[in-house]
Amino acid sequence: MKKIKIAIAIAASFTIATVVSAQEQANYIQVGLIQANYAEPRVSFTNGMLALTAGHKFDQNLSIEAMAASATSHASGYWGNVFVTAKVSNATGIYVKALSTPSNGFSVYAKGGFTRGTLTASASVAGYSASAWTSATSPSYGAGAQFDISPNSYVAIDYMSYYNKNDTTIGGPSINFGYKF
Repeated sequence: MKKIKIAIAIAASFTIATVVSAQEQANYIQVGLIQANYAEPRVSFTNGMLALTAGHKFDQNLSIEAMAASATSHASGYWGNVFVTAKVSNATGIYVKALSTPSNGFSVYAKGGFTRGTLTASASVAGYSASAWTSATSPSYGAGAQFDISPNSYVAIDYMSYYNKNDTTIGGPSINFGYKF
């Protein structure tokens, strides 16, 4: 009797594992590098950011994502005789992602949502220095392409507009590596 129970437990475990592995993975996580391009009428700069994104697929074509990013570099240089350092320090966002798969292993997508980011800057001249920061939220949108490199992993490239208000924009390309589970 004990052997029959063990055999049933093993068969049930195998059946459950087979069913779960046959289903498409609904969750994913990705890590990416963003080139954040900041521009306003008199100032522009670029800095790098590292982003972590977690997503959930509702079906074949629709996902929701949450993103958190932090600066990996800053921009600096002289503006006249003032030395200025600036960066998009961090960003968080939530997006809806619409995905289309024209061929097996290749997908294109569009994303829309909201991003909140923080900009920091410092300036120094003749031994004096000052620094400032500001945070704001803006509607965001973008598009990209995703290439499966295995059943559970992919590489994606995209371009996002993270901020666009009052003649100030922040946007840029990113490259991402993702894992589906």
